[in-house]
Amino acid sequence: MPKNKQIEAALEQFDPITIAQMKEIRLMDRIDTKFISSMSQVLSILEMAGSNYFVQEIDDTARIPEPAAQQQAAATAPQPATLQQPAEQTANQPATLQQPAEQQSAAQPTGQLKCRLCSYRTLYYDTPGRDMYILHHNRHLKRQKIRSRVYVESDLYFIEVKNKSNKGRTAKVRTTIRPGAFMNVTADPDAREYLKDKSDFPVDTLEPALMTEFDRITLVNKARTERVTIDTNLRFTNQRTGISVCPEQLAILELKRDGRAESGMLKILNELRIKNISVSKYCIGTAMTDPEIKKNRFKKKIRLISKITPLNYDSAK
Repeated sequence: MPKNKQIEAALEQFDPITIAQMKEIRLMDRIDTKFISSMSQVLSILEMAGSNYFVQEIDDTARIPEPAAQQQAAATAPQPATLQQPAEQTANQPATLQQPAEQQSAAQPTGQLKCRLCSYRTLYYDTPGRDMYILHHNRHLKRQKIRSRVYVESDLYFIEVKNKSNKGRTAKVRTTIRPGAFMNVTADPDAREYLKDKSDFPVDTLEPALMTEFDRITLVNKARTERVTIDTNLRFTNQRTGISVCPEQLAILELKRDGRAESGMLKILNELRIKNISVSKYCIGTAMTDPEIKKNRFKKKIRLISKITPLNYDSAK
């Protein structure tokens, strides 16, 4: 999907921050909050934030996978800020799976590409009975999500396992995978071994469930006490039903801030009357694209999203 030119132009006003600089940031006593907004509100956020925030900028030399010993672990406890920048899939993919809206060949790194609005592709896995989705729907506190992720501009591929404890604590681990494993991690020997150790579900029961695609902005305040990700240009494609939906005017924001420090971004969001809402891309995308699945818990959120943006559907089947 083409990137939003207005957003790209608005990001030019920001001073850049590099991946290396981002890794130095520590958010103590961290508070995480999610929001949804319209694209017009995103432009307002960027205009209001400009002089007080950096924008994360990467180039296409950031293609060195992190070693296994340094697999990322993200949690709601104090931790370094995490960086994730996408990659493109070039390997052949099984015809039975719904492919991303666009696929391009990964270019060789030149150091010239500068990206501030960065593309992500994520493939969520679940059991045939969609147990991970159902656990979330039914408000189970202890739950897990498994996904493969491509950071397009960085040309990096990962498998990620995200766990939420019964105390509300979220922890994520990941490791690099080969590009050919992205569309079917259970068929890759190394990925299978990783999942045997990390997955709460038998590896043989996991199958591709939902493809999500989006473009991400990452802002950091100049005091380095908070960062916000803004996901735009969203598209969800259900791997079982073949149904895709593109809520083109929707943005999903996540604010991660030091609970001890004043939040400039929270002030901006309050001024624009953007309210916080708990939202899972996997669950909302699945609820929108599977007519048969249980979705009572998510109907109110889908109605709220439909007030922000048209839900543009298409089907590959």
